Amino acid sequence: MEKQALRIQTFDILKAIAILAVVYTHCLQFMGIGFYWHHPIFKFTYAFHMPLFMLVSGYFANRALHLPFKELIKKKSIQLLLPCLTAGVVVIVISRLIGWNPKHAGVMEFVKNLWYLKSLFFCFCIGKIAMTLGKGKTWPTIGIGLLMAFPIHLYHINFMMPFFWMGFLWSKHPEIIRRHAWSILIASAIAFGLLWPFWDGLHTTYVTPLQLIKIHKMEWMGFGHLLSYCLRTGIGIAGIGIMVGGVLLLEKQKMTFNKLCKVGQYTLELYTLHFLFINTGLMEACSIPYRWGWYEVGYCGVATLLLLAICFVLIRLIHRSKWLTLLFFGK
Repeated sequence: MEKQALRIQTFDILKAIAILAVVYTHCLQFMGIGFYWHHPIFKFTYAFHMPLFMLVSGYFANRALHLPFKELIKKKSIQLLLPCLTAGVVVIVISRLIGWNPKHAGVMEFVKNLWYLKSLFFCFCIGKIAMTLGKGKTWPTIGIGLLMAFPIHLYHINFMMPFFWMGFLWSKHPEIIRRHAWSILIASAIAFGLLWPFWDGLHTTYVTPLQLIKIHKMEWMGFGHLLSYCLRTGIGIAGIGIMVGGVLLLEKQKMTFNKLCKVGQYTLELYTLHFLFINTGLMEACSIPYRWGWYEVGYCGVATLLLLAICFVLIRLIHRSKWLTLLFFGK
């Protein structure tokens, strides 16, 4: 029971770190800074926050990957794709009524919104096929899964899949990771420091995607962004290594993080709801002129706390109805 409690706290903390980084950085991006790709905070959070989410998802993927394929598709469609559909309807309706963000008022909102949930859905699908072809053996499954995902740029799958399998592998050997927390932290910090001078927002998958094939034209695009792909994968591994090693070491000191754990328990809800404020244009409507220091610490810090508070109020209201909980959160 003690190990189970510790395990749950570990991943609640990691998820909390990831969602706080996501929400804060989105406030930084959309509330008045303008061009942000070279900003050090943006560069830092985008080095690890989505890979960290995928790592945690991969850790808990083993049970789902052993489901029959049809059952897996049904379960993950409800859990991951239904919230995308609901959020799309909400954003389109509000955008058409208010007109703050007309670029999100069309049907493409259903395709583009909440990309991480869609990426995770396809990672599960690819993972299930890989596990079947690999006959349930860990390394053949991981190898096949990586090879299958590498050509797929859609929803950044080829970037996210390595972290999915890292989490899956961690679940197979949890005590090794815990036992070597210091080594993981030190090695990851050194690697992160060595890669940092070369890292920039322009190397993120949003700007330099590894798109081998342009699907709608079936046109070969080549390996033009392979170096950026390797850089963001490497610094992503280093970044999550710092987070994982640090959290495990703090837990060894018997430290508790009740408030962080509370946030970590609602990451899907927070991820879904905070995007409504982005895609409807509300965050841009609250933008202010950029002023270094005050903007990062003051305005974006307060905006992050306020946005989280509003989202938690909405979560409580939505959870009062089982149908709204199903539609918005897939639960």
